[in-house]
Amino acid sequence: MAADLITVNGFTFCSEHGDELCYRCTYDFRDQNNYSIQDELDEEISELLSDVSILLFIVSSKFNCSLAISLLGFRIALLHSTSTT
Repeated sequence: MAADLITVNGFTFCSEHGDELCYRCTYDFRDQNNYSIQDELDEEISELLSDVSILLFIVSSKFNCSLAISLLGFRIALLHSTSTT
């Protein structure tokens, strides 16, 4: 089977047809590919929850709007810089 698959950027596909779910070869790599990114998805969800927590804190404590915008801008820049590395 090893010769019948190809891995690109951590995702596995049928090497002959390039499909994650190949009906012609009857290979199905969807579960394997989903499992390989589960940790990344969990991390992104945690970061989003952190952003929501920041918003709730700002709203509940009636922070200055410019401070809120600065905090969120910093958070977005931080997320962007880590996703491009």
